[in-house]
Amino acid sequence: MLWWTLWKLKRQLIRGSAYEQDLAMKELVIIGSPAVKTLIDALKDSNWLVRSLAAEALGKIADTRAIEPLIIALKDSHPSAHRYAIEALVKLGEVAVKPLITALLDSHYGIRQ
Repeated sequence: MLWWTLWKLKRQLIRGSAYEQDLAMKELVIIGSPAVKTLIDALKDSNWLVRSLAAEALGKIADTRAIEPLIIALKDSHPSAHRYAIEALVKLGEVAVKPLITALLDSHYGIRQ
């Protein structure tokens, strides 16, 4: 039944009101590691709020599977989504350092900032 819960929460995160989206993010954080794939998928959503909430949740869960997708999210053009991706990587700590150093060599201005 976890898959059903994850599906409903992802749908709420993507289609809900801002309040419902925030609640979905908090519930996904409570679920923890099993919610990481759902949140990584949400990093690619067209809505900046969904991307921001997904990055925030990934930072709270602090699962290393999120490192590469969060580094990609550093290229997000929306300041909020970009900021939450940075904060999430900081929360991951030392395990994110090497990939971040590699990202610093990226030619994309938003990552080097």
